[in-house]
Amino acid sequence: MRVAKKLLNFIYFSKRNIMDKSASILIVDDYLLIRTHVRQVLAELGFLNVFQADNGKTAQDLMR
Repeated sequence: MRVAKKLLNFIYFSKRNIMDKSASILIVDDYLLIRTHVRQVLAELGFLNVFQADNGKTAQDLMR
């Protein structure tokens, strides 16, 4: 969970003014808790098009 928080802090502080909030974001992680936490933080930052996958195969299917 620490890595996810660091990544989201980096995104927030370094790109906060130039990020397109309507961009589609795909979160891929084996653990539901991690995916849920990352999704919540992204929602707080204003990102609404956030999708989740629990493995690479599901992620590929969602990207098609």
